[in-house]
Amino acid sequence: MTRTLAVAVALVAAALACSQPMPMTKTVKIGVVIDRTGTNAEPSWGDAIKLAEKHANAALTKAGKNWRMSFELSDSQNSPTVAVERATSLVKTDGVKGLILDTSQNDLAINKLHYDADQTNDPNVPLMCGGCTSSAINNPNATAANMEDQLTNRNGLGWNFRGLMSTTLVSLVLVKDMLRTNNGDANMDGKFKIALYGGDESFGRTTNADIKRFANTLRPMPAPLFKEVLHSPSAAADTYNWAGDIAKLLEQTSSLPDGGTTPDMAVPDYVTVANFAQYQSATIRAYKTGNNTPKMLHLQSLRINSVLSGLGNLAEGSEGVSHVLIDNAESGDLFRTEFEKEFGRGIAYRDSIYYDIATSYVLGAMYAVQGQMDADQITGANVRDGIRKISDMAGETIRTGPDEFGKALTAIAANKTLNYFGASGNLDFDANQTVRSRLAKFAVQGGKFVDVQKFDCIKDDNCDVIP
Repeated sequence: MTRTLAVAVALVAAALACSQPMPMTKTVKIGVVIDRTGTNAEPSWGDAIKLAEKHANAALTKAGKNWRMSFELSDSQNSPTVAVERATSLVKTDGVKGLILDTSQNDLAINKLHYDADQTNDPNVPLMCGGCTSSAINNPNATAANMEDQLTNRNGLGWNFRGLMSTTLVSLVLVKDMLRTNNGDANMDGKFKIALYGGDESFGRTTNADIKRFANTLRPMPAPLFKEVLHSPSAAADTYNWAGDIAKLLEQTSSLPDGGTTPDMAVPDYVTVANFAQYQSATIRAYKTGNNTPKMLHLQSLRINSVLSGLGNLAEGSEGVSHVLIDNAESGDLFRTEFEKEFGRGIAYRDSIYYDIATSYVLGAMYAVQGQMDADQITGANVRDGIRKISDMAGETIRTGPDEFGKALTAIAANKTLNYFGASGNLDFDANQTVRSRLAKFAVQGGKFVDVQKFDCIKDDNCDVIP
């Protein structure tokens, strides 16, 4: 063959190759229904999820895979009605294979679709919640007057996962903190009285019940006194009569076993607040402008940045207990560095949790695709089953970042299980598909949230102080 003919043949072959369609890249979609504009919004949560998407797709591209991950963001407005509507649309119309959710009330409303009488509305995809702190969720012994609610809480079908620990042990740490001052009698009147405030929804109700239970257990004699006030879960933050509720809360009466009250002439030693972020702001403003003196302690929703921006100097000195900001030095530090590089700002509370939840979906999808060999063929059940393989204590250790996703692909191809060490902690789902974590006592100092003490609730339920 002459040189000229050889060149011509090569050019024809190249032209034919270029004319052939490239293999189509397929997409595994996960729906994200989280609060973007409502009473518990933190915009950076969506950013953390998208960072996990970027890391995953970088690894899939490098490994030559013909599929990618896509997290489809939608605003729940922290409304169960809106959350159900948008989650249903993402599943039925957009074909997502899983859902990331935000609060207890929204998670329960969506998971309940699996247990109501209408089988046509079942999502049949895994649900994973980044802010579900109700102790009733995924509790196999949970009880409720309504059987659908009870089945939803018990999660017998196994669709629901929770990516952070409930407030049960947060409540324990809060009560222990109260008892460090004169065994709870902070005002030295011979009584231990807690005024409990919260939203009339799963988070507020179960948190207050946990605080009462721990106070009675840890300081049984003389019996603690309680005053509880709940506000509507749909209260308007700007117009609701928060000062009126606080006046009721500080009345010198106590609860009776039959639900009534009796005069006790005791001023509360502490006030606890368990409601959503925008309500936390309104509560603090009304409390501090009223010059009330009992110490106020908050649950984790205080730690959302919108509370600080809305309160300004009024937030100074506020304190509470939350899950840690980041954990696992290697994983947490890399996540922090990557987040700051990508978005030009520091991380916020629960950013690490949402990154880890998104990562768990990526790893679950990797298992699902490996099993089906075609990303178009996987189901929500395949992804759910894959997620259950990332919490094996004896599995391949996987941390945060694109290189670790690549490592996971290799391990999964070799039929290995994984042990994911996330930025928020070890995502070790137990038999009830929930995790344990470390907690932090935090305070607002100089206009910033500062961890002043940490507690290990992974080792056991004592939540001992971490030196």
